[in-house]
Amino acid sequence: MLRDMEIGDSGNVEIEMGEAAFVLKTSLSSLETKSLSDAGTLPASMDEAEINNCTLIFFEGTQVSSIMEGLFVNKENYIVKTKDGTKDDWAKVILKVKKPSPYSVMVIANSSKSFAGCQSENNIKDIIQDDKDALVKVGKMDISFDTDFAGYPTIAEALGKPLEIGTIPLSQLTARIELFQVFKEHLLKRRLLLQEWIC
Repeated sequence: MLRDMEIGDSGNVEIEMGEAAFVLKTSLSSLETKSLSDAGTLPASMDEAEINNCTLIFFEGTQVSSIMEGLFVNKENYIVKTKDGTKDDWAKVILKVKKPSPYSVMVIANSSKSFAGCQSENNIKDIIQDDKDALVKVGKMDISFDTDFAGYPTIAEALGKPLEIGTIPLSQLTARIELFQVFKEHLLKRRLLLQEWIC
């Protein structure tokens, strides 16, 4: 159901449609840890691969749109609202379908800090750097919609038919340069996708 049209952060016309609900997974099995010398990656130790809690931060463009804290990861690697939660406990987020999609999501695991009130990625990076000894893991992924998907007319229907956006790989952060690299690589990817869409 087509809702309206507006100008996005990139200056392109965004078509706003119906509602969509998302559930997310992380890739614990492929978790890697980077060395302090930035000399490549090493397999994660058991302690590094463990996730005690996680936070989801959703972006619309470069701005934070919503934050979900106090979450967990279950045995199937789904992000859930309760420890060892099942399908009924999936952490779901509602987004208005927009094309091209301006959305992305970040997973922050094992941080002891609160990200409430953060408005931008810079705010988030500053907090993570103060928590670097807590085996913090970070991953970020763009959210896209299938070409023929227009969303659902109601939030209730969207919640009953949640979509998976894919598995978000997490990287262990052990130095300031590594956190910068995560954001740098994501920004480069977004620019390339935007260029492809414009062309």
